[in-house]
Amino acid sequence: MVYFTGRLQIKVVEAANLKPTNYVNRHSSFIGSTRTHLNPYIALDIDESHFAKTKSKLKTINPEYDEEFSTQVHNGQVLGLTVFDESTLLDEFVANCSIPFEDLSENIDIWVDLEPCGKVHIIIQLIGSKSEEPARDRMFKEKDVRWKRRRGAVRRRVHQVNGHKFMCIFLKQPTFCSHCGDFIWGLFNKQGYQCQVCTVVLHKRCHSMIVTKCPGVKTTYPEDELKQRFNINVPHRFCAHNYARFTYCDHCGSLLYGILRQGLQCDSCKMNVHHRCQKNVPNNCGLNTRDMAAILKKIGFSTSPARKKASFSESSTSSSSRTATTLRNRNSRELITSKSDDLSSRLQQVQITDYNFLKVLGKGSFGKVMLAEKKSSGEIFAVKVLKKDVITQDDDVECTLTEKRILALSARHPFLTALHSTFQTADRLFFVMEYVNGGDLMFQIQRSRKFDEILKELPYNESVDWWALGVLMYEMMAGQPPFEADNEEDLFESIQHDDVLYPVWLSKDAVSILKGFMTKSPSKRLGCICGGSELSSHETVRQFKESQILQHPFFHEKIDWVALENREVKPPFKPKIKTKYDANNFDKDFTSEQPTLTPTDKQALMDVNQEEFRGFSYVNPDFGKWTVALEPAKDGGSNAKNS
Repeated sequence: MVYFTGRLQIKVVEAANLKPTNYVNRHSSFIGSTRTHLNPYIALDIDESHFAKTKSKLKTINPEYDEEFSTQVHNGQVLGLTVFDESTLLDEFVANCSIPFEDLSENIDIWVDLEPCGKVHIIIQLIGSKSEEPARDRMFKEKDVRWKRRRGAVRRRVHQVNGHKFMCIFLKQPTFCSHCGDFIWGLFNKQGYQCQVCTVVLHKRCHSMIVTKCPGVKTTYPEDELKQRFNINVPHRFCAHNYARFTYCDHCGSLLYGILRQGLQCDSCKMNVHHRCQKNVPNNCGLNTRDMAAILKKIGFSTSPARKKASFSESSTSSSSRTATTLRNRNSRELITSKSDDLSSRLQQVQITDYNFLKVLGKGSFGKVMLAEKKSSGEIFAVKVLKKDVITQDDDVECTLTEKRILALSARHPFLTALHSTFQTADRLFFVMEYVNGGDLMFQIQRSRKFDEILKELPYNESVDWWALGVLMYEMMAGQPPFEADNEEDLFESIQHDDVLYPVWLSKDAVSILKGFMTKSPSKRLGCICGGSELSSHETVRQFKESQILQHPFFHEKIDWVALENREVKPPFKPKIKTKYDANNFDKDFTSEQPTLTPTDKQALMDVNQEEFRGFSYVNPDFGKWTVALEPAKDGGSNAKNS
């Protein structure tokens, strides 16, 4: 394996012959139409680290980008390009490719084949050195800070095994694993992996053991077939079949619907599949893939080659030399350094043995939130505990690290729960937070059903996402969410298309501000409407947008915003607190549980890449400083966070 260290300068020129995947069009036979156009953009990454993405192009399969990017690379092995289809909900996978740096020259203008279809035109310049061994010298990695901050919460990883393009999905109906045949359990998180090309569905634990190649993968190279040493190619003989009882597809795992001829059955191996899945089933008739995978694992055989040669051709355009010159003359970006890593190296590290866990405050599929006492000082904290294996399986590593950065940035905000520190063990991540003993907001909403009007006039932060603020205020006013559904996909559909229903007891001003915040068009949403051309400066535009909210009849002349910011406003609602250990404002279903850490599956822990969590440990040097700065207002607003 060749490692590259230096600067990568790349221009994404265009893509061609893109096509929606079978996953996108899996229900086309029911809805009567097939998608043909896309809104594609290309995400770029080095190994597992994303560094840029292009702008999306509307309704095309041959997008032109002409966008340039530059990044510092340290011991890079593979350049990855992934095409996504931008949509209102989750962006769908279209195609991707991986290009080892050993296949790239210093200046190259090429068309790269994508899988399962399409190709992309890129121009690359490498300024640095290649070596057979990774460079030992330490250096900072340069990244585009704008992309870094925006991408964390939306990253979707593609897991590539034997040509399959697996992604985590939420299953809204009972589904069985195509590999082991067992039921895929789960209600709220993304329960399984589905190939975006052939639509096969597997357990997260099974996706790495699939032995059959994806039918949508392009023809392999002869040297790859020699390395694998075996090939499976026994076609099925499918015929239409009538099923007298409920039967599930052995490929995608979902139910075979209908009364007559619900699906197809193989005459030889009795495999049952949907009509739509027939073209995606590999030629593995009579093969027990589960037993074969177990045997291959036992002898240490990997079904996927460690590296696949990239397929590309030199571009015939004459623009390569001009573009290479442009790339060479491009100014380098400012080097970005991480303050948290520096702080954590200078300040005392926090460990799990520093705390006694007293009660469980909350619980979910992500982990637990527990009440903890620091042994050395007797301070009380709320410690959020996350399981690394769950985070990794759900592709939420970047989301978690983004959450930590946001909490660290808001350390001195008077109305946001403060982060004391973060630390990790081999199997878990720990967020040590300020303990706000008034209980979580949802518990108070469920207990009170609806809040007094005066409390609803106190939005407690300055979030730029006014839609989220509108949803929050609606729940505080109505006692229930504005959108409800049985699963994630139906909820997204409801948010996108359904109108919000308002209770009759809400005032005219309350309904007006909620409609303003929850307007579906961002440009017409309250707090987002720009003024005329007379607003020249950025500061003037920002003040104009803020004034739309501050001067709304719901707030106007009812709130002293300066006093509120200084925490001089007496909270209209104060939770009853007896002692610093009091947890009566939290759900008793949680607080009655024993504050213990449940064991982690050892096999799942072995699959966790600990390098992904490097730099997570952090000690907040600003913790508690806002209370000192606002000491004169302590009596008037000490419980402001509790509301």
